Amino acid sequence: KNFFFIRTPMLALLLLCASAAALPVVAPHGYVASPSGWVHESCFHTVAAGSHVRRLPDGTRLVSHDAVAAYTLPPCRPVDAAGNSVPVVMPRLNPAVSAASGDTALPADYDGWLAYTEFNVSSGFETFLGDFSVPNDPKRKPHVLFIFTGLQNKDWIPKYDPDSASAGFDIIQPVLQYPANTGFGWSVRSWYVTTDDGAVASDERVAKPGDTIFGNMSRVTGDTWYINSVVQETKLHTDITVTHPRLAKQYYAYNVLEAYGLSGCQDYPDNDLQFTNLALTTPQGAIQPHWAINPKPNHHLYCKESVTVLDPASQTIHFGNAAE
Repeated sequence: KNFFFIRTPMLALLLLCASAAALPVVAPHGYVASPSGWVHESCFHTVAAGSHVRRLPDGTRLVSHDAVAAYTLPPCRPVDAAGNSVPVVMPRLNPAVSAASGDTALPADYDGWLAYTEFNVSSGFETFLGDFSVPNDPKRKPHVLFIFTGLQNKDWIPKYDPDSASAGFDIIQPVLQYPANTGFGWSVRSWYVTTDDGAVASDERVAKPGDTIFGNMSRVTGDTWYINSVVQETKLHTDITVTHPRLAKQYYAYNVLEAYGLSGCQDYPDNDLQFTNLALTTPQGAIQPHWAINPKPNHHLYCKESVTVLDPASQTIHFGNAAE
């Protein structure tokens, strides 16, 4: 007699609809969100922190780790249920979402890189180090938020640039994510995403509001890079090392807020995020970046997302309407 029971089908339906309106629907069938678009599930692989992933000439990836026997990942050749080839990455495929009552109504395709900065050099980078703060938990869960520093081999931005221009693209990135794969709270992972070989990510480590994440992208040698995101307070690591011919040059550096499946502006934290201690080197040594703000902007920022560059080593991501 101390339990509450839904006694009428109509009341049950109303409660179900109210709940559904506040949350985005699941990801597009067969694809998972990555920090560079929707990746086909057959081309996405999680590896243990500490792994080295090497791309072999036949398209397989050899994964080695001190604690486990080496194994291979298959070539990325995704097909649909009928056996027809489908894209590895579909940056323009978005789930339909509904705005919660009283919140800003967002279009179904309101996602991707919503606030970011960019700096590039013709010689390519050798290292990119930096810290980013963990903000408060959002009032509501989006499908996923990704916040990261990253290095790319070409100037291609998901959704903004034509899909056809993504050929040969890659990005390495230490990434802060909400919600974690557990479905709640923040976590960090290290990623390597391509538009033809798919994506590899480390297993995740838990972070909490107020923590500081240290992101580290460092060339080991030639076409091999070390990627790590470290929770400073707990010293938990998500390091992976990746070898791939196209990693020989990474020309473009970014600091990014990326979102997928927003149902409203309250899917964001209600406080800012800080990037600090940003430091880059080239083959010639340390370089002072001149960050460009949203050089390829979203056409309509409904939640007033923005970036403030404080100095070459510091900038702030503002989530906008989430605080209103």
